[in-house]
Amino acid sequence: MDEQDHLVEYLADRDVACVSCGYNLRGIRGGRCPECNEELVLRVGLAEPRLGSVIAFLAGVWCCAGTTFAVLAFFLILSLYFDDWPPLRYWMPAILGFAIAAPTAAWVGTRGGRAWLRQRGDKMRRLLVVGAWLLFFGCIASITLMTMMM
Repeated sequence: MDEQDHLVEYLADRDVACVSCGYNLRGIRGGRCPECNEELVLRVGLAEPRLGSVIAFLAGVWCCAGTTFAVLAFFLILSLYFDDWPPLRYWMPAILGFAIAAPTAAWVGTRGGRAWLRQRGDKMRRLLVVGAWLLFFGCIASITLMTMMM
């Protein structure tokens, strides 16, 4: 009996979702998901996978997204209150930070995004985490400088 036979036997009477697309694999006949055509393997996994890098990355991009959103809201409220819109260059750091951080955080928050991040090597995950936090601190620094120039 080869690995594919073990996989088919295991999935014969179990409800298991495809890791890629979520399709229920109960009763499949081959080693590929019928929905997304990804190859399937039967293996032992961790009960509690290491999520430190995922959490650290998400914390960085969500901090950036939240802070830039708050700054944009603050600028908008001040602009409406004083009926005076500052030049776009003052808004750009917050707009760019939010435009990069919010979709990135939303994607990494999905199953596919987390899987993509976990599949990177240790060095690449560290670089991505550092990059997320540099994005956050870069946005804060540029927003601070732009605000001081107003």
